[in-house]
Amino acid sequence: LEGLRCGDPAAQEEFYRAHFRRVYQWCRYMGGRHVDPEDATAEVFVVAFAKVAGFRGEAALSTWLFRIARRVVSTLRRRAWIGRLVGLDACPEVPAGASNPEAQASAMHDLAHAQAVLETLSDAKREAFVLVDICGYTLEEAATILHTNAATVGTRVFYARKDFMERY
Repeated sequence: LEGLRCGDPAAQEEFYRAHFRRVYQWCRYMGGRHVDPEDATAEVFVVAFAKVAGFRGEAALSTWLFRIARRVVSTLRRRAWIGRLVGLDACPEVPAGASNPEAQASAMHDLAHAQAVLETLSDAKREAFVLVDICGYTLEEAATILHTNAATVGTRVFYARKDFMERY
């Protein structure tokens, strides 16, 4: 933590590597199809590195980071919504790893469908679902990030899974 506060590049690299995957997953699945997860993830870490000196240690560093990620994604979603209102919506990208045009089209369709279904969930259900089922947090860890209790997160995940399966 002291290395991060001092701006030590090695400490920043270690912190980035330790948290990148989960932050990226959060940004991808909470940002929706209109928020670039790579840009959102980068912005989360830029904000975190800029604000780490003010980290009080009242929660785990990862919890603090996800609170930043939550605010960044919310802001980017709002900006994307405004962009769609004025006609600035971006074209979807082709998923990497698809070997032929049919496979690419199928992969894009599946991803778009799953993202569309995720977007139909309430924010509370989607946040819990993404943290637990996609990012791999425990119910207790997710509860801390979301400022609630583990039973509430468990209930939200249960109903999010149910709604997702019914709609997918």
